[in-house]
Amino acid sequence: MSLDRVPPSAEALTAEWLTAALCREVPGAAVVDVEVFGGSDGTSSRRAVRVVYNQAGARQPGRVRSEIRPPRAHRRSSTRPSAFARKR
Repeated sequence: MSLDRVPPSAEALTAEWLTAALCREVPGAAVVDVEVFGGSDGTSSRRAVRVVYNQAGARQPGRVRSEIRPPRAHRRSSTRPSAFARKR
């Protein structure tokens, strides 16, 4: 599994992708279940993620945070015209 393609949302996270991301330095460790909950949306999408591992990964973090920014075309503009620009 390649980490080159980051899932577009927390809801798209898979056990396979998280295993590649979180378990690469722990021999035999694997994610066996993923639960996405809570969070908020703004300039990025933030979610809490509960991760369950096999026995080999038991010491890995059980909760992680996902923060994914939408593609540039879908981002809201965070700039507003200045007072000077509005007078022109």
